[in-house]
Amino acid sequence: MISSDGSQLGIMTLDQARLKAQELQLDLVEVNPTASPPVCKIMDYGKRIYKSQKKQGKTASRPLKEIRMKPRTGEHDLDVKMRHARKLLSKGHRIQLTMVYRGREMAHQEIGHDILDKAVAKLEDACKVERGLLKEGKRASIIVGPIK
Repeated sequence: MISSDGSQLGIMTLDQARLKAQELQLDLVEVNPTASPPVCKIMDYGKRIYKSQKKQGKTASRPLKEIRMKPRTGEHDLDVKMRHARKLLSKGHRIQLTMVYRGREMAHQEIGHDILDKAVAKLEDACKVERGLLKEGKRASIIVGPIK
């Protein structure tokens, strides 16, 4: 049995351990069930779950930034946007390159796809494609992340 401050309380029965946990208004958590006898700890179980989920959330995802373009985006404008994207990638951000179509531009979506491909080609030494081209209504997007 381990107390909430980390000190060992020794071996005790399950009923004694439950009473001790109730006195402290905390939970009795089985830490190592395979040990003989099993190891239990008095702690706030909700707090433990919260900390583990918070830790998983930090390691699992990196910030996602969006860079928008249109099919009429010129070569120089694309270069400026890619310089900005390169800075964001160097800081560890993931980037969503989004092509936004309006009106009759929807009839020639291949122009926008070509621009997205050019953008990825300009960044190929600094990023890797995490999600390929995805079309969603009047948008098409690609997500890229930094190379570790």
